[in-house]
Amino acid sequence: MPESALKRSVLKRIKGNVGNAPAGIGFDAGLFELGGKPMLMSTAAVFGNDEGMGELCVTRAVNSMAAAGGKASWISVSLCCPEEAAEDFAKRVMDEAVRGAEKCNVRIVSGNTLVAEQPMITVTATGEKVHDLKSPSKETQRILIMAGYAGNAGAAMLAKKKYELFAERLTGEFIEKALWGSEETGIGAAAEMLAERCGNAVSMHDISEGGVFGALWELLEREKAGCTVDLKEIPIKQAAIEVCEILDVSPYQIRGDGGLLAIVEDTPENRELGKVIGTVDNKADRVIVNGEERRFLEPNRYDGYYEF
Repeated sequence: MPESALKRSVLKRIKGNVGNAPAGIGFDAGLFELGGKPMLMSTAAVFGNDEGMGELCVTRAVNSMAAAGGKASWISVSLCCPEEAAEDFAKRVMDEAVRGAEKCNVRIVSGNTLVAEQPMITVTATGEKVHDLKSPSKETQRILIMAGYAGNAGAAMLAKKKYELFAERLTGEFIEKALWGSEETGIGAAAEMLAERCGNAVSMHDISEGGVFGALWELLEREKAGCTVDLKEIPIKQAAIEVCEILDVSPYQIRGDGGLLAIVEDTPENRELGKVIGTVDNKADRVIVNGEERRFLEPNRYDGYYEF
C-alpha cells in the first residue's frame, strides 16, 4: 500500500497508542502492560503458496519482536487456505510453522483457519520487553550498521522456486550456497548483542519485505532522519548476486530476512558491532551512493520476489 494511503486510512484510525512503541511506519512491535510488566506484540504475514512460507512468517514475527527489544514467547497462527487442496496446504504450512516455532523457541498457543481465494499465513507474536531501547541523540554523530546479508532469504526462495533454471547456469555447489540463505533468517542474537553493547541506545529494524532499501526507508521514517549510504558497503553474498542477476532483480529490494539495520552513536566501539554502511543526519534527504552515482531512497512498496 502506498505510504500516504497507509497513514491516511490505517494509522490515523488507531487510537490509544501507549509508551514509546506506537503503531507506525518502522515500528516493529506495539507496547502494552500486563500485570505491571511491559509486553510487546508483533505481527507478520506472508501470502502465496511457496514452500517455506510458514517458517518464514514465524521468524519474521519473532525478528520484529527482537528488533524492538523484546523476546517472543507465544505466537498465534492464522491460515487462509486455498479452495483447492485446502487440507494439504494447511498440513504443509503448519509443519513449517511448527519448525519455525521450534527454532525460535516459541509456543503456538492459538490460531484460526479458513478457506479463501488467496492463500496466506499470519503470525502474531507476544513476549516481554527485555530492553528499553532509546534512539541515539540527534545531537551526536550517528552511523548505520548492518548485521546479516542483503537479499539472502529472497535469493534462497527464488533459487528453490526456479531451481531448473539455475541448474542450467550455475553449479550445484553454488545453488546450495544460495539455498542456505533460508537457514540464516533469525536476528535475535544480533539484536540482543547490539542492545547490550550499546546500553540500549540503539534504533533497530529487521529487514524483510522490500529488502535493505525498504527497511532503510522505514527505519529512517520512524526516526525522522536522513542518511547517506554507500551501496558497496552493504554486505551481500555472491550467491545472492548471481541469483538476482540471472533474474534481473535487485538484491537490495528482495526479501532480506536475517538482516538487521541499526542506528548507533558513532564511536570506535560501536563501529565494531556490525558493518558500517553509512551515516545518519537530521536532513530530509536519504541518499544511496554507488561510486559516482547518487540516487534517492524511496518509500517501501516493492519487492522483486513477487515478480516470480
